[in-house]
Amino acid sequence: MKQIMFLAVLMTITGCSQAGSETISKEEYGADWPFPKFDSGILSCMNKKYSGVKRPLVTIRLDGIYYGLNGAAHGVGGYPDARDQMGKSEWGTYELGATSKIIERGMSQCA
Repeated sequence: MKQIMFLAVLMTITGCSQAGSETISKEEYGADWPFPKFDSGILSCMNKKYSGVKRPLVTIRLDGIYYGLNGAAHGVGGYPDARDQMGKSEWGTYELGATSKIIERGMSQCA
């Protein structure tokens, strides 16, 4: 509860508005689930004004920590990069799986 209140206060101070969130899961995405250490996460989108422009910040909460999924969430929002939680191939590249679909789904929650 304290974390939710803190987030609400932070969003108010920084000019963010929470648009929507939903739980997504490994079960739903199957082999395309990009976060092998987690069975589910909470996908959220909030808008933040930056230099007078509304920017959608798409995040996923994994084990209580918010990670940025799109560039605005990393840059303007300052969230840690979700790629650090993704699997890697034998060559060390990220296994992105359904990341673009997840970002699109998150963007649809921003009003």
